[in-house]
Amino acid sequence: MGTIWYLSQKGEQNHVQVLEIGSWCGASTLTWGESIEKYFNSNGSITCVDAWEPYVDLAANPTEDTQMMDDALRKNEVFDVFKHNIQFLPNSIEIKIHKGWSQDILPRLKKETYDVVYIDGDHKYDTVVSDIKNAVPLLRNGGVMCGDDLELQLHE
Repeated sequence: MGTIWYLSQKGEQNHVQVLEIGSWCGASTLTWGESIEKYFNSNGSITCVDAWEPYVDLAANPTEDTQMMDDALRKNEVFDVFKHNIQFLPNSIEIKIHKGWSQDILPRLKKETYDVVYIDGDHKYDTVVSDIKNAVPLLRNGGVMCGDDLELQLHE
């Protein structure tokens, strides 16, 4: 919420556009929506990019949790939960959904469009670097890029 608050304090705009890379079940989408509602009077849009497809190497990560995630993705349950959750956003907030891998979708999005780019998709280092490189041209001048979760250990 702090990022949206910051942009609202600049007083330069009355509309905000968020690009969310990695939406999963929509928890962060709802948080962005709540912030847009509070600080921009619901004037904004959220573009969600997620594959909603299995991505974990089950041979390398054979845990019960990864198997459950993989099963839920294969059955489209995660995307169904996402669609259910975004129903609770104010109607005035435009939602654009791009179902696919970020490296395929980001290069097709309009440059210098987004006030906020939030990277929370594939958490592997190479993919995060790719998402950052592909997202930089999408930011408006003065925009904010932020993210969550990078799968590196301290020694890396």
